[in-house]
Amino acid sequence: MYVNRILDFFSRGGYQFMIPLLFLSIIALAVILERIHFLLLCCSISKDHFQSFKIHFQKGEFEEALKLASGKPTLPYTIILSAINMVTHNSGKISLIQSLQKSADRHITWLSKRLWLLKAVAYLSPMLGLLGTVVGLAISFGTIADTGLDQKSVASGISVALITTITGLVIALPTLLAESCLRAWAKVRYDEISALMDDLTIGCDQ
Repeated sequence: MYVNRILDFFSRGGYQFMIPLLFLSIIALAVILERIHFLLLCCSISKDHFQSFKIHFQKGEFEEALKLASGKPTLPYTIILSAINMVTHNSGKISLIQSLQKSADRHITWLSKRLWLLKAVAYLSPMLGLLGTVVGLAISFGTIADTGLDQKSVASGISVALITTITGLVIALPTLLAESCLRAWAKVRYDEISALMDDLTIGCDQ
């Protein structure tokens, strides 16, 4: 029964517009869920574990530090491990602090990765919905020109034409809100990682 209602809703709005809107909503949902997972799980580390790691790192005991960081695929450790690799492969050419800075600059963009897709969906959805409405209204007025004015049919045609705009706005508004919230969350994570990197460089032997 619900399937029939959904199919009827899509049919009334026009498959040529409703299917792309559905596709945009799936993209938005996938990006939102992926970003929540990344910012929640892939950007946080245990404070106790980090303190143990920091002791070895600051002393230049990179083998022990690597052992502690192994199996921890989080962004802070990814930045640090990349910095260690720079130092070990460019011995004497780059300092530990410089390598951390370079690694952070390279990886910090992961925090806002794919957020542009949410903004694109938020802009495209109402535009596509509006296009569907304009096309629907053009068809309704064409019918009026051919068969004459019938208030019931005109009202029904306009109601159907507005379905795509309503759908586009329903997709765009939560997507835009999610994009703003995720961007603010990414900024918080950026500040946290920056603080970790600053803390890590204090007292470094190299």
